[in-house]
Amino acid sequence: MHEASAAEAIVKMVCGVAAERGESLGVAQRVASISLVVGVATGYMRESLEFYLAASAKGSPAEGAALDLVYVKPLLRCPSCGLEFERERFT
Repeated sequence: MHEASAAEAIVKMVCGVAAERGESLGVAQRVASISLVVGVATGYMRESLEFYLAASAKGSPAEGAALDLVYVKPLLRCPSCGLEFERERFT
């Protein structure tokens, strides 16, 4: 359920950007899509993000915005040799 607070913050952020752009252009701006790059380790689920983004965006310029979501795996770097590798889950 931690997606709820993240979704609220994302909607607030994109609506703020839309308002700033609208002021500079002299035209109200709608948010057509929200693009996110999310770390796999966050545990965010697509369905939950979609639900909470839709709920948080009701009545705002982001209402009805499509969600473009890309998951990325954590990449770690050895401080000694500089080797980069993906983190494997501990069992």
